[in-house]
Amino acid sequence: MANQKWPAGRQTSRRDWMGLALAGVGSGVLLTSCGGTVSAPTEPPAPPEPVSALRAFTFAFGKARTKASDLEVFTISNLNLEGIPSAAGKAGAWQFQFVSPSKGAIYSMRYAVADELPSFREGAWDSGSQSYSPRGMRAKPFPVQALRCDSTTAYEIAVENAADYLKKDGLPPMHFVLEQTDMYALPTWRVYWGTSLSTAEYSVYIDANQSKFLKKGKG
Repeated sequence: MANQKWPAGRQTSRRDWMGLALAGVGSGVLLTSCGGTVSAPTEPPAPPEPVSALRAFTFAFGKARTKASDLEVFTISNLNLEGIPSAAGKAGAWQFQFVSPSKGAIYSMRYAVADELPSFREGAWDSGSQSYSPRGMRAKPFPVQALRCDSTTAYEIAVENAADYLKKDGLPPMHFVLEQTDMYALPTWRVYWGTSLSTAEYSVYIDANQSKFLKKGKG
């Protein structure tokens, strides 16, 4: 139809042109229905990646602010997800505890980059609360503004100062805990290797306000 010729001397009318156009559209539909056009494959979504403590903090703190307006930081620690390996100071999940002095309460929040039910779900959520009394507490709350050193920076400082220990074979997993105790005037990252604080093989302490090395050693 596209190659149709008109008789000599005949003028092409508006109706003739419309007929040609419709014929072309019909041919295109026919080619498409016969497999002439192939859709490009869609890219699969990127897998979730671990995040730093302060990245997760922004979500957890925003969630906690719905509980009280006078929140202070109490503790921060990493939680490892099975499907998302921790690396270079980043983790798939983080645990946060905030204190409200006016309400005498500790609010626990978690943030995870993916679901690992039943323990973890993607995003920030409330993981419980308890009463707070400073008496007998190892750690004490501190203002949010005092926290400046991210876990990625703490990782770099810890690795630099644990070079000899890291030469050892069969190292236990690395963990991060941030809190303020009577040991130091400012909040401190403790980067340790072990399954728990009580069984840590080696620890490096970093000032979480000024991002500087403080102490290292066994345990």
